[in-house]
Amino acid sequence: RVADTFICDGFGHVNTGVIARDLDNLGLDSEPFAPFGSESMRRLAKEGSQDLMASYDKQIQDLQVQRAQIASEVLYPVAYGVSEAKPVDAAIQLRGEPSKTADQVPRRYLSILGGRHVPAESTESGRRELAQWLTDPKSPLAARVFVNRLWHWHFGRGLVPTTSDFGMRGQGPSHPELLDYLAKAFIESGWDVRQMHRWMVLSRTYRLSSQSQDSQDKIRVQQGVEKDPENQFLWRYTKRPMDAETIRDSMLSLSGLLDPGIPHSHPFPPTPTWAFTIHNPFHAVYESKHRSVYLMQQRNRKHPYLSLFDGADPNLSIDQRKPTTTPTQTLYLMNSPMVHQASESLARKLIASTQDTQERLSDLFQIVLSRPPSDQEQQECLEFIRVYSQRLASESPGTLADQVQWQSWGALSRVLMTSNSFLYID
Repeated sequence: RVADTFICDGFGHVNTGVIARDLDNLGLDSEPFAPFGSESMRRLAKEGSQDLMASYDKQIQDLQVQRAQIASEVLYPVAYGVSEAKPVDAAIQLRGEPSKTADQVPRRYLSILGGRHVPAESTESGRRELAQWLTDPKSPLAARVFVNRLWHWHFGRGLVPTTSDFGMRGQGPSHPELLDYLAKAFIESGWDVRQMHRWMVLSRTYRLSSQSQDSQDKIRVQQGVEKDPENQFLWRYTKRPMDAETIRDSMLSLSGLLDPGIPHSHPFPPTPTWAFTIHNPFHAVYESKHRSVYLMQQRNRKHPYLSLFDGADPNLSIDQRKPTTTPTQTLYLMNSPMVHQASESLARKLIASTQDTQERLSDLFQIVLSRPPSDQEQQECLEFIRVYSQRLASESPGTLADQVQWQSWGALSRVLMTSNSFLYID
């Protein structure tokens, strides 16, 4: 080994003595360098080259693995987008025949709505100008319609009840100043939908209850019903049922069965096996533990669950749903395998979490109804568990004690999950 070396006239071991200008090479080992071209030097060079090549091979293999991993990943998220083609003015089609055209119609907005002409020098189709015109702060119609839809979603009734008709045939707003304020705030926030949701759900109006709590509250409710039976002026919250998707997603979520991820494609039958006709159309219902938005919906036949609980028609643009209450809905909640699986899964979670019966009951109410049970509810539920367990054990003598326990708590969970307190927002 050599320290503090520099270019000099001497190299390695020489027989004629030590060159003066080589004195700065401080020897750290007593063994001298091997002569250049000797067998030991060639052996060391060969071994060094083999080690070097082995290290290079390993680096190449590692880089190839990294390259394959990078190639298998999507570098950037990809989505469909609209690209501008060469803008042209459409021609009138005589009797609707594309091959029989008449004069061209210049691109423009509807003049009855105060629209402007597309600039003649425009090199685009006019979509950008249309979007800018619709969202112009000087004409906040789009903002008013949008915030009214959000209000309808949270309160069950829009400030303008006819959510798709702000014209002469529609109803006027119940709170015009509030509607204008929300539209103005929506525009000033940069059309921030999340912020608008936050403002609505944190408002005092949204946090009102539909139920009376004490005698004074009952008197106030009675007076309010006499003056405003439809709750048009929002003096209380209007009790309303959850929609079909929310009911199903809530049951799967609180039971721990919901898969929050994005599902794979539906298991459609192979294309060569298709033999569908107009009189024998394709129809299938695929079970899923994912959110209801991923359920397959056919145009020619509604999903049985969504149809039963007033789901929207996928063939139409529905601005508001018409809720119904039918005996078939109750029969579904009583006998549906999905409801039974969710309630039994929730019961297993409760039994595994604690052995204290009252604590388990309190957890059940918090999970399903987001509140603790009252004293009367606690007594009734504990009595239900006792009677159900005794009857189950007597009717099935060979049933294990653990099975009797989770079936009893599963039945109680099913009672709460199908109650009005769970199915209705109040």
